[in-house]
Amino acid sequence: MGRRGTTISRTGNNPWRGFTLIEVVVVAAVITVLLVASVPAFQQTFQSLRAEQAAFEVTQLLRVGRERAVAEGRPMAWVWDGAAHRARVEPAPSDGAGAEDTAASGQIITGARLSPQLAVTLLREQELADRVTFFPDGTSDRAAISLSLGASVYHVDVDAATGQPALSAGTAAR
Repeated sequence: MGRRGTTISRTGNNPWRGFTLIEVVVVAAVITVLLVASVPAFQQTFQSLRAEQAAFEVTQLLRVGRERAVAEGRPMAWVWDGAAHRARVEPAPSDGAGAEDTAASGQIITGARLSPQLAVTLLREQELADRVTFFPDGTSDRAAISLSLGASVYHVDVDAATGQPALSAGTAAR
């Protein structure tokens, strides 16, 4: 009634054979090397996407400034606040009006806070500036805004005749 002569073989057609420790370690090492090699590419892609999103948000807020100037029949200003790292659209100050009068005279639309690592440069008439004014007839100040984060650079050009902003990817030298 015993089971004499029955032995379990670990070789041959054994369906229960597993991986050895050496095989598992080699596979883990290969996966680790692949992950370490791909991290910089993921970081660069993430940085590029953040710069692209910021450039899109800046362009959209410029469009809002133009649309509000035309719709409300009064000049509106797109203002870059470097300290807060965000842009806003507000009624443009009239001659002699201070910033306090401007803020009290209408609603201010504030854009999202952009990454502190993002470099934003606004040029108006080849000089550094902090605002672009849009007029009720659809025209505006001519302006060029550069946004850069690492190797990602975007340019937003505001056409003076139409007040329309145009977004483009580019190089740092312009």
